[in-house]
Amino acid sequence: MARNLSTTIKLQGTLGGLTHVNSRAYGQHVRAERGTYTPISLNATMEACKDMLMDCNGEAKIIFDTLRDEYRDGTLWSRLLSLFFKRAKEGLKPHVSMLMGLECDAKCKLADLLGTRYSVNVERAAKKLQVSVELVVPPAVSDVKGLTHYRYHVVVLYPNFSKGRVVKEIVASDMLSFPGKPDALSFEVAAPSATAPYIVLLGISGYSHVNGKYYDVATYRGLAVVKTS
Repeated sequence: MARNLSTTIKLQGTLGGLTHVNSRAYGQHVRAERGTYTPISLNATMEACKDMLMDCNGEAKIIFDTLRDEYRDGTLWSRLLSLFFKRAKEGLKPHVSMLMGLECDAKCKLADLLGTRYSVNVERAAKKLQVSVELVVPPAVSDVKGLTHYRYHVVVLYPNFSKGRVVKEIVASDMLSFPGKPDALSFEVAAPSATAPYIVLLGISGYSHVNGKYYDVATYRGLAVVKTS
């Protein structure tokens, strides 16, 4: 196998029918572009799987893009895509219910901070949703230095998978101090219609109150899907 022995120039990509790669097994080397000698062909099953995956990519992307600026980790995309692909393999169209329980950050989970001792209720009223959150116990207090306050927020998504778009609404509570437990929280959220499918995410974020200002505590946060239509 030909090797790229230069220690100063590191080539990558395909040039003149040769692909420059750097693998763990062989280090820097070149190989012929795939399909150079043997034509690449996909059987009917593989073609169908490829088309299905492309459809799932588009459907998952509208949710992912909408959550791009929310609390999330680098695995959210792959976890979202697997949910859509699993449902497609079952011969079903995407539905908001398949996202129930999804944690946006697999390492900073809402479940770790709130456990399961809370309830979320949603009521429709014309073009709005009334989202009520009742907590049995206060959120868990971590040993994060300087953590003094927290705040809840609700993110509601109204996806239309056939049209490839999502309407997003966000509301937040007042600042709450540890270790007190708030009364039941109620949020009114606009809706595009009285029947639009919805996804409700509940989030919590921690703050440090210093000299009259609130500063984010990045290690104390969580956001998860807690209700769907």
